[in-house]
This record gives sequence, structure tokens and C-alpha cells, in this order.
Amino acid sequence: MNFRVVRESPGPPRLGEVTIGNAAMFRTPIFMPVATQASVKALGGDDLKSAGSKMLLANTYHLTLRPGLQVIQSAGGLHRFMNWDGGLLTDSGGFQVMSLAHLSRVHEEGVIFKSHIDGRPQKFTPENVIDAQLAFGVDAMTCLDVCLSYPSPSDQIREALEQTLRCSKRAMEQY
Repeated sequence: MNFRVVRESPGPPRLGEVTIGNAAMFRTPIFMPVATQASVKALGGDDLKSAGSKMLLANTYHLTLRPGLQVIQSAGGLHRFMNWDGGLLTDSGGFQVMSLAHLSRVHEEGVIFKSHIDGRPQKFTPENVIDAQLAFGVDAMTCLDVCLSYPSPSDQIREALEQTLRCSKRAMEQY
């Protein structure tokens, strides 16, 4: 990844340029449409391109559950599965730690979820989240992070940040 500041401004936002692997270069700030489950609702690839979209955001948790890693790999990766030749960023599923708190337990090893689809247990670790994103063939990945609801007590915020930093270190070692 390469980031370059193109223009500073007296107030936000500054203008930057990001190049990630083979993905098209894009400028920041950027609007990144959300393709949680490998599609942007109600828009096709041509619509996204005509709107100027350069990068889409998909979700590792949801893609791992449905359609599943094997389906995406057999299609030739997430770009081909989605028929999208622009950039792809996947988040880790860390948001689901918070939003599906009633279905998850956070441990130092990672997170154990009960699938919101069929109740089967799913274990997400910093390592297997990176492995899944590598298998998807995306341009940018996110390490497993611990998200909290707002507001949260300072001690819980500090612990979530420290655990996210430990997850980040483990993810970098895996990569």
C-alpha cells in the first residue's frame, strides 16, 4: 500500500492518494459503498462505476458464513465472485462482536460466535480472519478488532483497544 498526501488544507479534509496492490488508485476522502455480502443492494457494477466507485467494502464474518469460503474460492476469489474489477476491502467481522454480542463470546484467543443463520459455532481468531481474507483475494484487509457500543466505560475501552492491538500483532505475524 502506498499513501501520499496530495494537498493539505487549513481544515479537514486533506486530499490523499492511495494505491493498494493491483487495485485502482483512489483519492481520499472516499465514499466506499458497502457490499457486506458481496453485493451493494439495488446497484450493479455498472451503476457503481458510473457513480465513480473505486473501492467496495465487504464483510469477512458474513462472507464466511454465506456463501462460504469454498464457494468464493471456487469462483476464483471475491473479485470474480462479485464481477468487480475495482478495489475490495474486507473488514474483519469485529463489528459483529458488538452487534451480535448476544451470540458471541470474546476470549484472548479470539471470538466464538453462534451463527445468526443456523446457530452453528464459528471461531474467529486473528489468524483465521487474515487467512480468510487472503483466500478471498482482496486488496485490503482488516485485522480482528473488538468493537464496543457507545458509550462504554473507559476501562472497557482501554481493554478493547489493547486486545485489538494484540490481535493486530498476531495478524501481522500470520501475514
